[in-house]
Amino acid sequence: MSTSRSFTPVYDSRKRKVRNLWQRGGKFYARLKIAYPGEDAPVVRRVPHKAATVIGATKELRELQVRRDQGKSTVRGRTPLLKVYATEYIHRIEEGGIYM
Repeated sequence: MSTSRSFTPVYDSRKRKVRNLWQRGGKFYARLKIAYPGEDAPVVRRVPHKAATVIGATKELRELQVRRDQGKSTVRGRTPLLKVYATEYIHRIEEGGIYM
């Protein structure tokens, strides 16, 4: 398990490099070209995996590639600015709603 800050390539059980799969600090990442809505061209991005093993990460990578090719890639939202988040949070508290 690598604890460095840099991304290292992942190898399978036969010591062959798994294309588009990288590891950093014990976590696996897929490196794919994905175009998010509103962008003109796809951009290379690193998408984190939930898998803890090479086999699981490879399976997740294949699923990501299939979804990307079908145009159903996962879109990660941007984190709102503190000013925007704070006003929304205060507004929900004033209404008496629970913020989740």
